[in-house]
Amino acid sequence: SIGLGCGYWNSCQFPALERIELLLGEEGYGFDGNVEDLQPLLSGRLYPRLKYLGLMNSVISNEIAAVIVNSPIISRIDELDLSLGSLNDEGVRSLLGLAEYPQLRRLNITHHYASEESIARLQAALKCEVIADDPQGADDDWRPVVHAE
Repeated sequence: SIGLGCGYWNSCQFPALERIELLLGEEGYGFDGNVEDLQPLLSGRLYPRLKYLGLMNSVISNEIAAVIVNSPIISRIDELDLSLGSLNDEGVRSLLGLAEYPQLRRLNITHHYASEESIARLQAALKCEVIADDPQGADDDWRPVVHAE
């Protein structure tokens, strides 16, 4: 497991790496990236043994959810962690696409802004464990990430 700043994770050589957690953050505290910046990781070529992918504490959780369900890496990992971010009903709808990946054992979206109905639909659609603790207000226009202040 490694924790590296957003500017360094994609230039490292760790062929045996099985777990990576990136706490991406938000603009007001230094995050200036987008989902295109994550493409080297999502391609599945950087870390061939990766089993756990954490793209956490992200203001772009919905955008990540939309692209990760079609990324090459998703067919190989067994745990996806999108917790601590700003995921709402839009992102949860995207995550329904994870139903196509039977190897996925766990999805963590703890601290989310999705409605109870969306979470129930996701849990019913996926065969894996869905951890959706710490729900926030689903109608909130302002959706802060956990680690911002």
